[in-house]
Amino acid sequence: MAKNLHKLLLYFDNLPTIPPTMNPNNIDVKLYIKKLLEKLRTLTKEEFEAEIENQNNKDFLKVNYSEEKEEKVVIDFQNELNFPEIISETNLLKLDSDFDIIKENTIKTLVIHLIKVYDKILEKHIETEIRRRRKFRGYINFLMIYQKIEVYCNLYKTRARGETIKNQMNKKIIEYSSSSKFKTQDISIFIKTGKRIEKLISLSNREWGIIDAFPNLDINFFKSTTSNAAYEVWLKLIETGFIMTKEEGQTIYNYKKIEENHLREYKLQTIYKSI
Repeated sequence: MAKNLHKLLLYFDNLPTIPPTMNPNNIDVKLYIKKLLEKLRTLTKEEFEAEIENQNNKDFLKVNYSEEKEEKVVIDFQNELNFPEIISETNLLKLDSDFDIIKENTIKTLVIHLIKVYDKILEKHIETEIRRRRKFRGYINFLMIYQKIEVYCNLYKTRARGETIKNQMNKKIIEYSSSSKFKTQDISIFIKTGKRIEKLISLSNREWGIIDAFPNLDINFFKSTTSNAAYEVWLKLIETGFIMTKEEGQTIYNYKKIEENHLREYKLQTIYKSI
C-alpha cells in the first residue's frame, strides 16, 4: 500500500478532483490500482475527468457526493423477480400468431429489468465507497473539535493542582455526552486515528485524494495497534519511496510531538495576547 501511495503522490496533480472508484464487476482492487496509477501517469487531470464523465472505461465508476439524508427502505428482494407485464412461458407457447414478436418483446423487457438490477448493484457499491471516504473525514472532524475543546480547557485563571488538561478534557467530554456515549479509551482511539489520517493527508497538502483514490485503504489500519514509530516509517516510505529504520521513525515521532506541543502553546499564547 505504501509504495502505491508513493506512486500516487508522484502524479497527484493528475488525479480528478473527485477520484473515481472501481467497478467490482469488471476488475479486482489490485488490478484497479495498477490501472489507476497508469492513467495518472499518462493522462492529464482534465483528460482523466473527461474519460470518467463519458464512461469510456468501464473499470472506473464516477462518484457523485450527495448531501441528501439516507432513508430507510424496506427491501423486497423478491419484488425484483416479479414481472406482471410479461407473458408466462406456457401462455407464450399457446400462441399461434405473434409468437416471435411477443417472445422478442418479452426478452427485451427482461433485459431492461436485468440492467436495472445491475445498475442498483453499482449504485450500492458507490454508496459503500462514499461511506468509506466520509468515515475518514469524520475522524478528522472529531479531531478538530477535540482540539477546539482542548483550547477552551487551556483557558483558565487558576487550575486545580494535579489535574492535567487531557484529564480535564476527557472528563468534560464524558460528562456532557449523552447516555455515556464515550469512554476514555474510545476517545484515545479516535484521536490517535484522526492524527494518523491527518499526517497522511498532510503529504498531499491536505487533499483528500490520497485517501479517496484507493478503495482498499481501510480505516481500521489507522485504528490499529501499530506503533507510532512504525507508522512514521510507513509515512516516510509514502513520502520518499525509501524505508527507514524503526529507530529513525521513533525520532521523527518524538520531534513531531515536540512541534505539536510548541504549536499548541503558541496558539494559546496568541489568544491571551489578543486580549
